[in-house]
Amino acid sequence: MNLKVSNYNAIKIKPFSLKRKDKIGSGCNGKIYRFGDNEVIKKWKINSFPLMNEGVVDQLDKMSRLNINWAVFPNRLALFGRRIKGYTMDYIDGSKMSYCGDYDYSFFLSKFNEYKNGCLEEMNSRNIIMSDVKPANIMWDNVNSVFRSIDVDDWYESNCPDHYISNRNFRLINNAFAYYFIYYINYNLQKDALKLDDSSDFIDFYETVRYELSKLTDDELITMNDVRRHTYLYGKKK
Repeated sequence: MNLKVSNYNAIKIKPFSLKRKDKIGSGCNGKIYRFGDNEVIKKWKINSFPLMNEGVVDQLDKMSRLNINWAVFPNRLALFGRRIKGYTMDYIDGSKMSYCGDYDYSFFLSKFNEYKNGCLEEMNSRNIIMSDVKPANIMWDNVNSVFRSIDVDDWYESNCPDHYISNRNFRLINNAFAYYFIYYINYNLQKDALKLDDSSDFIDFYETVRYELSKLTDDELITMNDVRRHTYLYGKKK
C-alpha cells in the first residue's frame, strides 16, 4: 500500500524502537506497546486488514482529529520507514470490561448506560458506524471513571441513513453488555437479553433481573459476578 504520508497526521517511529518488554497486549490485527508516559502504539501485523486497506488508514486519520470521551481514537498514525503500520493513542489506566465483575452491580449498570448514551450521541452525530464492540474492547478508565471503547480499527464514517447508523450502533453496544451479562445464562434468558432495542429501558431490564433473582436466593446480590453466578444457577434449574 503506497500512501502519500505527508497527507496524514503521522509520527515517524524508529525501526526496532519497540521493545518486547514494552508490549502490554495483542489482538487480531496487531500488538500494543507502551510509548512514553501517556501513550501506547498499536503496530499492525503483516498482512493484517488495516495494513492492506487504504480506506482504513483514511478513516483512522480522520478520527485522530476528533476528541471524544467515549472512545480511544488514534492520536497520530505511526510511520515505520516509509509505511504507515499502526497508530498511537492514549494510555488508559484501567481494566477491560471483561474483568470488572467485582464492581457494584448498580454502579456498573449506571456507568455502562452513561457510556452507551454518550457514545451513541457522539458517533451518530458524526455518522460513524461502530464495529467489533465487545467486552474485551471496552475499558474502564480509572482516571475519568467512565467506560471507553478501544480497538477502533474497523470504525468508519458512513453515508448510510441516520436511522440505520443509530440502530446499528445501539444494538452493537447493547449486545456487548448482553454478551457479558449472559455469558453463564441459560438460553431463555439469553434470548430475552438479546431482544433489547430502541424502546428498551436498559437499566430497568437488568435491575428487574436482579430483583427476580433476589426472590430465589438469600445471598446478597451486590456485584456483577454475584448476579451472573446466580443467574447461571437459576438457569441450571430451569
